[in-house]
Amino acid sequence: MDLPQHMDLWLDGVVSVLLLVTVIYCLLLNRRLTALRGNQAEMRQLLSQFTLATRQAEASVSELKEASESVGASLEKRIVTGRALADELASITLRTKVGVRFRHFRAGTKIVLDIYAPKKPKAAKDGLAGIGPAKRDPNKSLLRAAQDHGVAAVAKLAAKKAKRGPKSLVAGDQKGKDGKARKIADAGLAALHDVDVEVKESGEDLNLAFTWERAVPAAVFERSGYVWAIFGRRSEVDSQRLADNDWISGASQIRNDHATVLRLKVRPGLFPVMKRQGSRWTLTLTPSRGGPKTLLSPVAQPFHKNGPRVFIPAKDSARRIRIYDPEVGDELFAIPMLDSSAGVPIRHTYAEFQLLASAQGLTIRPEIDDLLIRAARHGVIATTKAGLALSALDANAQQADNTYSASMKRPIMHLYNWRGGRKDDPRKFDIYRKGLLLRLASAPKAGRNKARWELAKYYLGQGLMSAAGGVLQLMEESDSRAAKDPRFRAVRGLVNLFQNRLREAEVDLFNVNLRLYPDVALWRGSVLSRKGKYDEANRQFALGAAILPDLPKLFRSRLFEDWAVASAVIDDKASLHSVAQKWRRMEKGSRVTTILEYLDGDIAWREKKYDKAEKHFRKAIAADYRPYAARARLALIVAEREQEKIDEDTAINRFERLRFAWRGDGLELELVNRTVDLELEKKDYGAALGHLREAVSYFPKDKTTKEMSQRMKRTFVDLFLNGKADDLSPVSSLALYFEFKELTPLGKQGDAMIQRLADRLADVDLLDRAARLLEHQVRYRLRGAEKVKVQTRLAVIYLLDSLPEKTLKILRKGKTQNLSESLLAQRRYLQARALAEMDQIDEALALLAADTSPAAEQLRAGIYWRGQRWASAATTTENLLGQRWRAEQKLSSIEQSQVVQLAVSYYMAGDSQSLKGLNQRYGDKMAKGPHAETFRVLTHKVDQSQTKFRDLAGQIARVADLEAFMASYRDKVKNGGLSAIN
Repeated sequence: MDLPQHMDLWLDGVVSVLLLVTVIYCLLLNRRLTALRGNQAEMRQLLSQFTLATRQAEASVSELKEASESVGASLEKRIVTGRALADELASITLRTKVGVRFRHFRAGTKIVLDIYAPKKPKAAKDGLAGIGPAKRDPNKSLLRAAQDHGVAAVAKLAAKKAKRGPKSLVAGDQKGKDGKARKIADAGLAALHDVDVEVKESGEDLNLAFTWERAVPAAVFERSGYVWAIFGRRSEVDSQRLADNDWISGASQIRNDHATVLRLKVRPGLFPVMKRQGSRWTLTLTPSRGGPKTLLSPVAQPFHKNGPRVFIPAKDSARRIRIYDPEVGDELFAIPMLDSSAGVPIRHTYAEFQLLASAQGLTIRPEIDDLLIRAARHGVIATTKAGLALSALDANAQQADNTYSASMKRPIMHLYNWRGGRKDDPRKFDIYRKGLLLRLASAPKAGRNKARWELAKYYLGQGLMSAAGGVLQLMEESDSRAAKDPRFRAVRGLVNLFQNRLREAEVDLFNVNLRLYPDVALWRGSVLSRKGKYDEANRQFALGAAILPDLPKLFRSRLFEDWAVASAVIDDKASLHSVAQKWRRMEKGSRVTTILEYLDGDIAWREKKYDKAEKHFRKAIAADYRPYAARARLALIVAEREQEKIDEDTAINRFERLRFAWRGDGLELELVNRTVDLELEKKDYGAALGHLREAVSYFPKDKTTKEMSQRMKRTFVDLFLNGKADDLSPVSSLALYFEFKELTPLGKQGDAMIQRLADRLADVDLLDRAARLLEHQVRYRLRGAEKVKVQTRLAVIYLLDSLPEKTLKILRKGKTQNLSESLLAQRRYLQARALAEMDQIDEALALLAADTSPAAEQLRAGIYWRGQRWASAATTTENLLGQRWRAEQKLSSIEQSQVVQLAVSYYMAGDSQSLKGLNQRYGDKMAKGPHAETFRVLTHKVDQSQTKFRDLAGQIARVADLEAFMASYRDKVKNGGLSAIN
């Protein structure tokens, strides 16, 4: 046969047609690609024009900003000059007694002057005890005392003081040259010393250099828009020269007998940084908030043997200098220090005093008159004669939380050295690693941990966190004491942090033995930022800010990111600006731009500057560092949706696209939550529950998914128990239920939910689907009497759905112990009805033999009818109707059906006489009912031998049989649901 040959030809033809279609499609595709390439040139031209326009706009904005700053500086100078003239014009002079103390402050537009009575002087032989500077008056000197009491008296007092010798502020006797230098005589004005002042601009910074003859202690702090610079030697400075620039709008020297006190009005957004090289101090005003490099922090000592006190650790400190702040109207104590860039990063508040933040040295604001401040061997002590009001909680909180940890130590982790140095060659990685492994392999058993430590540090420096963690685990397993080493805890905490094990990292990095290390403070800030404790994180970052630029890029970038996020969330714009400037100065690329633009947009959005926020978000998206670009896309969608620029469907579509572009972290969970919000608004319950179930299954251990799981359950309960699913069609409700049936709650609430849905399905005659619900409930959820009740309802559904076999099966499964008589009777009637449906007439009648109730009589009549036992059926129906034909009330629908049933029974039995009597008794009552025509046909004289008439009578009999028994059940299901059956 040549059938295979024809088959080959047919296949060749099909292949040829397919090849032809492919060629045509390729031609079309090539044409479209050609058109797309042609449009690329136009797109490039458009982008270049857009870039040029953007640059021009930025240049214009920069010029406008410079012009506004220039105008602002000029205006501020005029304001300062005007205030000075006003002060000169409006002056009041009061002459007070010697020893009177005074203090003033502002209260709105008023000036309050407090005048204190002079203290009683101690008895003195020379009668000059009251001469000299007042205790609370920093401007009162021996020179002014001479004006009041005469030069001779003052000279005599000064000579006596010189004989007694000066008092040192440093505790203990310090011998040698340094000790002598500190013991400067305090009689009269200190000698004037020369200082060379140099002002130099450097980019965005202004450097003020003060060169002394020898090293001089200094203190620098910022307060009320002014920067104070205090030097421990007295000199005269040309303050006008300091203000001849755009950084400083006003400068003045505050009179002091023993120190040089400068007060500078600086431009907003500038911060002081103080550094010393030999005898030269350089004060830098910069927009970057760096903070002091050597951190000083108070230690509360409530149980000290000399009474409760606060100790500030410091290498050296000079005498305290009392200064008066004319802007605030209070007095301060400044303690200059020689140590370069040693200051307090944040304010500390106690009941009796405040330790102010400073860039150099210490600044104390007393709250009481008798505060004692004295220098000790290793720091400064603040106390009173009776001791400070401190509690054990002050000390324990500092020791446990380390929020204000001070550091006189160097960093504990030298990450640059551990990675092989700043100029490490990546090509030598394997060589260096093999050397460390060889050293480990050749080390004796007792010295292996030392070799492992070197290997762990190298892995950490290279950013291989998992490898470093594995080596650390081996070290701890071989020697349990390894974890007690602070360096080990610091390294392990850093490894855990980079592996996102925040709880383990927090345990290690917050160890009390690591509280004095600034680099550990940085990593504590990172942990707190990622745990959402942004205020505490900001304080920790400030403690280690000075060493942040010295870290390798891998570690530095993460810290900059976490610090920027913490500053943005708490709306600390100054801190965010400082971090951003430092970060941009040290790093370039899309990562920095994307993160900072996104954070700026977030702040603008919270300030309701919507247009500005959207611009920042679009810039972040354009920079395209994917983690934060995805966040910016999300924020932009939310912004446009809240402003009703896009509808629900568009927002959901964009959420879905973004979700597939960025997956696997908290951002995806946020996307799911926002998508679900919109889907619930649209009443798209299936999609909402599906998204929630996906998120819960993909992120089972995330805290957010626990909330999402609860939300999914609440939504399911609202649908099927609280009526929200009533808005859906019964079929849709059933499909939704079976898709998420695992959300059905346990107990009575879940059973009520299933019953409510089954009732609704039965109400619209979806009996098979209602049966599926009840079957599941009977099989898996119910026990005891409640299970028997639901089985009975299920039997009713089977009977209504003409399934007598299933009716008998479900009724025979239930246990009948301890059931009520009504429920037992109901189950017996249903069983008898099912047997009748199966033509088991005698068995059905046997179940009802002892029951003479109306319900049993009605069912018995139906069974007789089913078995075509017409005479018995007629007799039973006559008993049911009784003397109803005598009553005046109208017949009910069931009674009318029974009359029709009786007529059919008489007809089928051939009892014409009884049929005639039935017409005489019930003719008038049936004439106006729904069955009037049927009754008339059955009871009037007609040819009963006709086939059509007999068929009609048989059909009526079957209908009447069904209606007579099941009508009550059907009414119950319609009116009260399946639960109304029992």
